Amino acid sequence: NAHELGGVLARDPEAHFARQIVLVRVRPLEQPHAADEAEAGGAFGCGQRRHGFHAAAPGDLGDRRGRKRDDRAPSQRHEISAAERRRWPEPDPGDPPAAGPLVGLKVLELATVLAGPGAGRLLADLGADVVKVEHPDRPDPTRAMGFPAPDGGPSLLWRITARNKVLRTADLKTDGGLEAVLALAAEADVLIENFRPGTLERLGLAPDVLWEANPTLVITRVTGFGQDGPHAGRPGFATIAEAMSGFADINGSPDGPPVLPPIALTDELTAVVAAYATMAAVHAGVGQVVDVSLLDSLFSFMGHNWAAYAADGTLQPRMGSELPYSVPRNAYETADGRWVALSASA
Repeated sequence: NAHELGGVLARDPEAHFARQIVLVRVRPLEQPHAADEAEAGGAFGCGQRRHGFHAAAPGDLGDRRGRKRDDRAPSQRHEISAAERRRWPEPDPGDPPAAGPLVGLKVLELATVLAGPGAGRLLADLGADVVKVEHPDRPDPTRAMGFPAPDGGPSLLWRITARNKVLRTADLKTDGGLEAVLALAAEADVLIENFRPGTLERLGLAPDVLWEANPTLVITRVTGFGQDGPHAGRPGFATIAEAMSGFADINGSPDGPPVLPPIALTDELTAVVAAYATMAAVHAGVGQVVDVSLLDSLFSFMGHNWAAYAADGTLQPRMGSELPYSVPRNAYETADGRWVALSASA
C-alpha cells in the first residue's frame, strides 16, 4: 500500500525487494485507431537528451528510427529480421547527446493511454533510453486525443506523451513480434506495461519468463485497481478512480454536485507515482514487479482525509475553493473585475 512506502524503503533491500514490491496498485488498452505520425518538436520536446524534440514515425523493431512520416500499411513494412530482433534500437545520429541522471537506463514501454506512457515520458526526460512499442494496426489512441495539432498531424497530447522516445511496432500475438519484444526485454532495465492483469502472462511475457533471460528486470505494471483484489479484472479509467477515491466528492460548491477534474489529473499523477516507484526499484538492483494503480495513486494524495475518517468518521464537506483548516483561502474577485487567489495559514 502507498502509506507503507516509507517502511518499504527503510528496510534492507535484499530482504524486501526479492522479486515483488507492491508500492501502489490504469487502463485496459488496445482501442483501434488509425496510425499516423509527425515529429513532436518545438515547445513540446525536452531537448535534454538524444531523442529530445522528436517522436518519430513508428518503424518496425530493429529499423533505424526515421524522422519522416510513415504512411505505409503495416503489410507493406519490412518484416523484422532475426538480426534486428537482437539489438536495442539505435538513436538517430542527428539527435543531440543524451543528458540527465538516467542516461544508460534502457526502458521498454508496452503501454498506451495515459499513465503508463506518462511514466515512460518522465524517465525519458531524465535521460533514459525509452523504446515505445505499439501495435502496427492499433497504435496508441493518444495520437488522436485532446487538442489537435495546428499542422493536422497527431494531437498535442500525443506529442507531449511520446517525446524523447524511440517508436517501434510489433504484434505481440505473432511469433515474430513476440520474439522481438522478448529480445528487447532481455536487454532492458525496465519494462512498463498497462494491460489488464493477466494479459502479459497470456501473451507469453509473464514476469517469470522475462526474469529467466533478465533476472534484474524491473516490471512496472500500471492498472486501474492493481494486479489482485476484488476489482483487479475491471477496466480502469481515471474518472472511476476520481469517484472511488473520494476526490470528486470533496470538490465543488456546497450546494452543487461532486466535481471531476477538467484535466487528466489521475493519469498524470499515477505517471509520477509509477516513475518514482520504478526508480526506487531500479536502485534496489533486484528484478521485481512494481504494482501501480490509478485508484491507489490518487487515494494516496487525499492527504489526511482518509486518516480523519479512519480516526473518528470525519468527512470533509464540499467547500468550493475553501479549506476547513486554512482561512482565508479562495479566489476573490477584485473591484476591477479580475480574480486573485489567496491562501493563509490561519
